[in-house]
Amino acid sequence: MFPVPRATNPFALLTGVRERNKKECSWKRLSIGSEPNEVSVSLLGSNVLTLAVAARDRGNGTLVKSNHKLQTRIRRNMIWKCGTRVIHGTGQPLLMGILNVTPDSFSDGGQFYRHGRLSVEAVLDHAVRLCGEGADLLDIGAESTRPGSRTVGADEEKKRLLPVIEAVRQTLEVPVSIDTYRAEVAKESLLAGADIINDIFAGTFDEKMIPLIAETGAGYCLMHFQGTPETMQNHPHYENVTAEVAEFLAARKNVCLENGVAPEQIVLDPGIGFGKNADHNLTLLKEAAALHSLGFPLLYGVSRKRFLDALTGRDDSQTPEKRLPGTAAACLWLASQGVQILRVHDVGEIRQALQVYQHCTK
Repeated sequence: MFPVPRATNPFALLTGVRERNKKECSWKRLSIGSEPNEVSVSLLGSNVLTLAVAARDRGNGTLVKSNHKLQTRIRRNMIWKCGTRVIHGTGQPLLMGILNVTPDSFSDGGQFYRHGRLSVEAVLDHAVRLCGEGADLLDIGAESTRPGSRTVGADEEKKRLLPVIEAVRQTLEVPVSIDTYRAEVAKESLLAGADIINDIFAGTFDEKMIPLIAETGAGYCLMHFQGTPETMQNHPHYENVTAEVAEFLAARKNVCLENGVAPEQIVLDPGIGFGKNADHNLTLLKEAAALHSLGFPLLYGVSRKRFLDALTGRDDSQTPEKRLPGTAAACLWLASQGVQILRVHDVGEIRQALQVYQHCTK
């Protein structure tokens, strides 16, 4: 288990109640003392989740183990309805393997291009490898959303996606997620065999998206995003990043529910790296447990992201695959916080790390 900071640098969990007809919320931080604490987290008036939090014994520096059974129960209780599929949680976080069929993604752009053209065969080979390494889901993206990237049209996105979806569907039984914010692309992807839509704009870009999700019953991942890919890293600002991300996600899931999307279809993603600096990202990792109070499964995508360089004092921008150790550390922390789904490039390595972690926390 991981140590929790002393009260001088308190582990930050949020409590607060949104006052009706007011835009601002009142929040406070809870300090951790020398004894194990039970912390009730009440966020935006949603269900209260009681967490047992680890604390450091001041006498000899030993750790008090946190409630691993609670973390496991949070994950095992997850049910994600994705069209005709139902994805059940397990004792470990589910791993969503990343499959970028773009020429310009920040980490693996162009990996599957041969002589300037997308090779569906190369994509399928990689998909098979990810599943063999333990991927529970695949997330296929056809448009880069790295900082500074420019959009592509729906026709180009479909041209890249649809042959890949069909090839994966013919070969593998794994649930398939499509990373798109366009309803037109989402609809054709679902018809081609996809199960989940992973929407970085949470339905704010295309007003037809949420009705489509309600109509099809597809799984839907709502992500927080400040700005656009072109502008998101231009001085992002928050007064309280976890509170503001939580309020946005709560509002968007309410829009979904009001428009006929079933609660079991929804997963929430705080959007690590999307309109957030390194401090914002670190805070969202530290305070991951608070987001459980929203009452929906959580998905985190930390894999190979630039904020890891800021934390380690390295510059692996040209070789992001070297961020694997930092990715693994972040994933183990998120596992300790009960996060249900981790979106990663290096499935085999993260699966192995989680297996060892699970044995150590039994």
